[in-house]
Amino acid sequence: MGRRRILITGLHGTVAPYVKNVAEQQGYQVLPWPRNLVNPDNLEESNLFLSRMNLDAIVHCATGSENWCGALAHFAYVQNIPFVFISSVMVFSDHRNGPYGIFDPADSVENYGLYKKKCEEAVRNNNMRACIIRLGWQIAELNSGNNMVAFLEKQQREKGFVECSDEWYPACSFIEDSAMVIMKCINEKWCGLFHLDGNYQDRFTYAEIVEKLKKKLNKEWIIKVAENYSHDQRMKDDYLPVIRNSLHFL
Repeated sequence: MGRRRILITGLHGTVAPYVKNVAEQQGYQVLPWPRNLVNPDNLEESNLFLSRMNLDAIVHCATGSENWCGALAHFAYVQNIPFVFISSVMVFSDHRNGPYGIFDPADSVENYGLYKKKCEEAVRNNNMRACIIRLGWQIAELNSGNNMVAFLEKQQREKGFVECSDEWYPACSFIEDSAMVIMKCINEKWCGLFHLDGNYQDRFTYAEIVEKLKKKLNKEWIIKVAENYSHDQRMKDDYLPVIRNSLHFL
């Protein structure tokens, strides 16, 4: 029997490279989406590409149109293979506080949150067995890319300090934890909507998280605590395995 083949989109992004590492450790052959060769918004090209890949699973992390989301979800449904779409806590507006549950309505009208909400709808409309995972801000120990540490490094470099609210409880998780749970959902063929937030139980403020990261990573950040943003953004989910950011700070 050959190696299981998994398509992971967005391998130049934030989350997908970590999912790739976990998938390869578990014996998968990871296949990318070659945008330079296959236009994801061209349905004929996309279907031809997908039909030739002999896939066992799909994880969709990339930014792209909701039509692409729908097409990938539909293909996975027809082929009866696991499909995971990576969404975001940003589908919730900051007009009301969390912790947000999976049955709370996604109400964002802002660009990114609205985009993710439309993608979720496209996935649901095309695949009743799909798995949608909403993530918060990802924490990686890298100084580059789209993650919390890279953001803090950039702020320190440009402003000479990092500013963080002690009244904001962000949804966030260490990216290695996120990748492990995403692959668990693939391997166990989970269906439905899930919230993945390592800060749900810990309930650290953004200021507390920054202080802990400074100590953990031996950074020389100058931290300025501000009361410039007040919001409980945490997400809760009684079905996913519990992950806690605090375990990384021990």
